[in-house]
Amino acid sequence: MFQKIADSYDGAEPSKIRQTKPIETRPDHHLLPRGRRTALNSSLVDAARNHSLTRWAIRQDQNWIADCRFEACTGNPAVDAQLTAIADSLLKPENFDLAARHGIHSFARLIQAHRTLHGDVLILKCRDLPGGRVKIISYDRIDHPNPPSKQWVQGLELEPYTDRTLRYAIRERDIQNGRAGKLWRAVDAKDAILHKYIELDGEAIRGVSPLAPVINTILDIKETMTYGHAKAKLGQILGLVVKRKSPDALRGRQFDSETGEEIQQFNSSDQWEWDLDKSVFQLDLDVDETAEMVESKTPSSETMELISTACREALKALDLPYCWWDGKKQNFYGSIGEKNLYEKACKHKRKSHQETMKEVYRFFFQMAILERRLILPPGWMLEDLKFRLIPDGTPWFEPGKEADASAKAIALGLSSPQLECEKINTDFYQNVAQIKAANDALRAAGLPTIHEIIAGQKQEQDDKPTDEEDDNGDDEASNLVPA
Repeated sequence: MFQKIADSYDGAEPSKIRQTKPIETRPDHHLLPRGRRTALNSSLVDAARNHSLTRWAIRQDQNWIADCRFEACTGNPAVDAQLTAIADSLLKPENFDLAARHGIHSFARLIQAHRTLHGDVLILKCRDLPGGRVKIISYDRIDHPNPPSKQWVQGLELEPYTDRTLRYAIRERDIQNGRAGKLWRAVDAKDAILHKYIELDGEAIRGVSPLAPVINTILDIKETMTYGHAKAKLGQILGLVVKRKSPDALRGRQFDSETGEEIQQFNSSDQWEWDLDKSVFQLDLDVDETAEMVESKTPSSETMELISTACREALKALDLPYCWWDGKKQNFYGSIGEKNLYEKACKHKRKSHQETMKEVYRFFFQMAILERRLILPPGWMLEDLKFRLIPDGTPWFEPGKEADASAKAIALGLSSPQLECEKINTDFYQNVAQIKAANDALRAAGLPTIHEIIAGQKQEQDDKPTDEEDDNGDDEASNLVPA
């Protein structure tokens, strides 16, 4: 018996206290066929449309993953200027999107939202118009043609043995009902980019949303909050509770205070009725009668703690710190630590997103080269066009301390001015150019430059006596005073 226990994995043995799960080793695209994928994504879209926590989490994910700025770094100023001009032109929807709805900035946020909600999104490269255009193809329009062949799996034609994607099948969007219709076209893999989330399954050909494990938790949070609000409103609608201490003090019976005889009789079916629609009101109660407002004591503290735990679980699907949602749950330095941990967690997602965006930029650069709008030096190829996508940084929390820390890091060789500027979302070279222009304007006006002002302030600070020197000076002066 000891040998049997020692040579086995607990997870491989059937459990007597929990239900045995069916053995399933197939890739994700087999576990999520069209029907199940549609049901899952429908629930996620409903949560994003009607649940503030879900939409806020997606916005934060877009802010940190998708928001970047373009910087050409080929080393050739003429080429850098041309690349920057082309990148700036892509901010206009008519120069970028086939439907002229989105510029490249909003496009970057949209494809990240599609990837987060649906697991993947197809980006179509359109070479028909001058300069080229791109088009976003939603997940439900990527579907195999009819009748499907053995090599078509969920809209992707795979090469035998290697499983390399050869083509994507795209369906039309019915204008009347908005559903995916008949086959529109099958495009080569080189003319499209499948921007997807694949985290656990190396054989998966379609992406899966990172929110998939917590969709039931998100829906439970939404329903619990809805029912809690409804119960609180029900307590307000019920209104008043009237209490009587004496059994004789019933509605419709009055007695003489001296003889005790009943002097008036009303119908016993009469009930208290008040019109509370006119705001301020007054109650005329009998002796020994009290009236109390009905107050709802729900949800309880335990229920609110359960909701907070569920919110934490939902946000962790996107690696978001809970203190960003509820600032009271973390102090200042703890929130900085959470931010640093999140930056580490989102690096992979940011890199994969930038790889997709770089391929989009290269497509437009290629079109510009073919149309002779981008002139390269002799011998240069498309691969020689070096550029960076720099994520947006965050401002300093404590500018004085963090500026000193950045200066020391640069002095010790632990960082550089360029990296420190990127952390706070500024451009070092642009800052230098603006400082030079400001100093030139100050000199022309006969005023001291910025550096002269800073040097003067530092000299005044160095010349100012410290508290210890003031104390010593006072002692010396007191010794000169005659007794």
